[in-house]
Amino acid sequence: MGKKVFIHSSDSFPHGAAQTNYIQYLALICKEAGYIPVMIVRPNGDYVDTQKSTYYMEMKIKPIIASGNKEVHDQQRKNGFSRERIRAMEESGIAMGDVVITFELGYNINYHRSLQKFCEKVGVKTIVCVLEYWGAEDFNTKEKYEHFRYVADTLYLKYDGILVMSRAVEQHYKEKGKKVFLFPPFSECIPSNKIRKSSKKYSFLIISNKDSFESMIRAFADLGVSELSKIELHLCGVKEEHLRETIKYSEWKRLSNCVTIHPWMKYEKLHELYQQMHFLLIARAVCQRTLANFPSKVPETMTHGIVPIVSEVGDYTEYYLRDGKDSIFIKGDSVEETMRAIRKAIGMNMEEYERYSKKAYQTAWERFDYHRWIQQIKEMLETV
Repeated sequence: MGKKVFIHSSDSFPHGAAQTNYIQYLALICKEAGYIPVMIVRPNGDYVDTQKSTYYMEMKIKPIIASGNKEVHDQQRKNGFSRERIRAMEESGIAMGDVVITFELGYNINYHRSLQKFCEKVGVKTIVCVLEYWGAEDFNTKEKYEHFRYVADTLYLKYDGILVMSRAVEQHYKEKGKKVFLFPPFSECIPSNKIRKSSKKYSFLIISNKDSFESMIRAFADLGVSELSKIELHLCGVKEEHLRETIKYSEWKRLSNCVTIHPWMKYEKLHELYQQMHFLLIARAVCQRTLANFPSKVPETMTHGIVPIVSEVGDYTEYYLRDGKDSIFIKGDSVEETMRAIRKAIGMNMEEYERYSKKAYQTAWERFDYHRWIQQIKEMLETV
């Protein structure tokens, strides 16, 4: 039997959250690199059995199952299900030469200490994935921020390697003397993805009420009637009451004719929606969180030929996308600058848009498709 990679996450897998798509592609890369991926996760009942070991796309899933006893469950949560996770690795025959990769798991101190102690005893290498790095402004108490800092800047340093998405986070850990591996979010470019239903209007997609949501909505609300007649605005992860709290009633009345608010959708339905969209809009302020983060929806939607309209912050605008070629950059996150970018988008004729769309798909293929990263991930697993 070949070497194994054990991947730990607390998110529902597969397709339970944005991070789980990254985990899935990482596992597929490990498989292509000659390793056996073992997913130690909370199983998503829409796709796999939740009560026993199973397989998904040739990836073995060892389910983490919460006890029905409240007292026992509380203890499981307190320890980050570390006992259950260690038992799953032992049952799967963990041995020297294997690699353990873990995601944040809620910054649980007990979990990280238990995992590190076990892996040191067995003699396997460990990698922690740091896909976010928060600032003090992201916590409502100083104690919670200090807890995060202790995990991120003390416990993470005890892992053999750190996998990151951002050069800012890469530099942070390199300065602390760590071995750091930098990769963007991964995607998969399937030619059939890029089939889009024809439309007389441009379709814009906002994927959540995070980031500078108010600026994005107000940018649309400030457009003229003739401009609004050219667009469809689709919202995912947004409730109507939150939208109506963001803008005035008169503005809502103007927007309501072109806005569609989608309920939660399964992964396949979301990708069906992507095939109808023209633009993805993400306006973001510059702060520690946005400098450290790389929105996975950017490469994911680009595999469908969707053109990103995004604030110029972080690695994806600095190193991967090309303003005026495969994307449209927003200078900052103000209403005025966001509206200027939207107007540039709806001012395109369809021939010009298609040039952008084809380049967006090409960028996704050249920079984000997971097949491009097999050799680099193999080197990470062999040199950590």
